Amino acid sequence: MNTIKIKLTILCAIISTIAFSQQTFRADRPGQTISAFNMPAGSFQIEAGFNYQVALIAQDDDLDKIYTMPVMLRYGVLDFLELRLENSYKILDSHFYPTAKGLTDFKFSFKLNLRNNEYHKTNYAFIGYVTLPQDDSPLSNHKITGGLTFAVNHQWTEKFSMAYNMGIIRDSNGIFHFSNSLSASYTVSNYFSIFAETYNETFTPEYEDSRTDVNYNIGASYLLSEKFQLDAFYGRGDSIEMNSFNLGLSWRVF
Repeated sequence: MNTIKIKLTILCAIISTIAFSQQTFRADRPGQTISAFNMPAGSFQIEAGFNYQVALIAQDDDLDKIYTMPVMLRYGVLDFLELRLENSYKILDSHFYPTAKGLTDFKFSFKLNLRNNEYHKTNYAFIGYVTLPQDDSPLSNHKITGGLTFAVNHQWTEKFSMAYNMGIIRDSNGIFHFSNSLSASYTVSNYFSIFAETYNETFTPEYEDSRTDVNYNIGASYLLSEKFQLDAFYGRGDSIEMNSFNLGLSWRVF
């Protein structure tokens, strides 16, 4: 009898592990590309990280260093609607100006799913945002900015998927410019996945240095439990000599 109980206990543990590993955990990190999938209705998630970036802004061999600690709160209002609140604590160590540190502007956003169904291979969403300036912060834009992004996810195979973003941004000078990103992800196991992406932002001719900044990211995420995910990625800039190192944690609170 004891042997049967032991076997049943082991079997239940295995089934429980398999069930956990197959649960869906959706996070909008790592990387720049926003997923087309939203939070389930009534659920709340916190996504936070640490970013260290070094960039050669001018050709004078002096590096600018930026330390950023972003936090995003996500809440599923309806099955097709998610509300989000973001902010970051940033330290800007520039050789052009005195070191500045503080909170950036608050970003309020929504994600509206046009098709959010695990049974469809392709899903779509719109993400809109607006930032509100913090006049007492040295890192504030001091003006309202906003943007709209169209996101697409496509599941090519059981393990391989791709995501695409195309957006328009209104910056603090009131000028519109464009962004796009393309991400490819591969699920190595039920817990571990890797990704690579390219993120581009085009500055319109209203600027004297009109250009397209091209950035690349590569990284991985690991599902610790049904509520926690760790991630890490490395980023590199093409137009501007830039390197970044990123660590993150996503926590499904409820």
